[in-house]
Amino acid sequence: MKQKIVELIQSSEIESNGEVALARSLSSLLRSNFEGVVVCQGTLYLYSSGLWSAVDKDELMSVISAFDGMPYIVGDKPKTLELRHSHLVGIYRSFLVCREILDNNFFDAVPGGVSFLNGFVAVDGAKLSIEPHSPDQRATMQIQENIPANPGKVIPEKFIAFLQDLFKDDEDAIEKIALLREFVGCCLAGMASQLQRALILRGPGGNGKTVLIEAISALFDPKTVVSSSPSKWGQDYYVAMLRHARINVCSELPVQSNGGSSETIKQVISGDYVTGREIYGRPISFRPSCGHIFAANVLPSAVSGDYSAGFFRRWVILELKREFTKEQERKSPREIKKELESERGTIILWALRSIGKVLERGEYTTPKSSAEVFDQWQVETNPIADFLESCTMDSETREMLAFVYESYCDFTRAGGRHPLSKPRFNAEMRQLKVDFKRVSTGYTVNLKVKPRVEWKDFTHSGNQFDIH
Repeated sequence: MKQKIVELIQSSEIESNGEVALARSLSSLLRSNFEGVVVCQGTLYLYSSGLWSAVDKDELMSVISAFDGMPYIVGDKPKTLELRHSHLVGIYRSFLVCREILDNNFFDAVPGGVSFLNGFVAVDGAKLSIEPHSPDQRATMQIQENIPANPGKVIPEKFIAFLQDLFKDDEDAIEKIALLREFVGCCLAGMASQLQRALILRGPGGNGKTVLIEAISALFDPKTVVSSSPSKWGQDYYVAMLRHARINVCSELPVQSNGGSSETIKQVISGDYVTGREIYGRPISFRPSCGHIFAANVLPSAVSGDYSAGFFRRWVILELKREFTKEQERKSPREIKKELESERGTIILWALRSIGKVLERGEYTTPKSSAEVFDQWQVETNPIADFLESCTMDSETREMLAFVYESYCDFTRAGGRHPLSKPRFNAEMRQLKVDFKRVSTGYTVNLKVKPRVEWKDFTHSGNQFDIH
């Protein structure tokens, strides 16, 4: 593509050495010779054969330098264009704001689907349709193979067998496979942000997480697979990495996040506008559409003390229980990936066919084990919920709020955590639907603090509490 543009420039005629004039000349050349040309958020994209391809800054600057040495006429005098670096930068900047090609919102609303070499598989609700390539599909990812025959019926038998082996003996294995199918399908179609969920693969080492992540990543165009941890989303560069990604995979999710705020995490996963910055680039605002898969041996704590339903609603957990390292007969990761290579197109179509049901429900399939682990995670992560679960019980008689808060502080400090302030404690209790009632001596709540010898995870020893 670069050589084609250079040849177009060098075979053209220029009438001026002005920066704006040269920029507009380049814009006209591209629009005359490519099916689609757009500048979006400071990056040039060219459309050809079903794919919008980004032209990075260095490549575009290199192309513009092809104007150097070209002849032009001033009055009756022939001259030769000599580009200094400042002149080159001026042409580049002028080109990026040419009104005929500038559209900073061009990729904000992209139709769902996947581009193959011989056509575009469009997702419209429960229906898949095969369409000829068009710039209007705004595809920035393309699978370098043809659409398999009988796209509405093909079944990836080897991939399904791999997943069945991964979840062998799990009571909810079918639901786990359905969840993966739905999640991968939404990611491939660029529709993951519509479901506003990130997937956590949870389990000890040696359970197949890495092989599963590699098998899923291999379905995508490598340019659309990134690894950007939420712990780094406080840095503009790591947010910018998500700009045209279809899937973001992290092999290890940090237990404690010290970077991205809770609000940023919710914005990224939900596909809201975020601002990032590429290295040495200017800030860019965009709506990330990629899905996120994180592997974790231990589930992370809530970010920045956010225990709200809005935060937890962004996650779905998939448990992997099998420990392959303890099994003598097992396939190597290389063998598994080799077997699945021949089914790439079939797996993609199989996954895409699941999207309709997901959109109709508005949520992914939730395996029973996932729901149980999720509920436990919410309680253990939220110190207030943990206290209520471990140290209180429902009661018709009411407890003084001051005594409840004092008990909470004891429980929290004994566990090595810092207690929340009383106003924050009250606010969190209300979020958890605890009923407050004012009496003459203060507030009461509709629960009873258990005797301390009955507090879960603690034993009573004199006046001290020790963790088991």
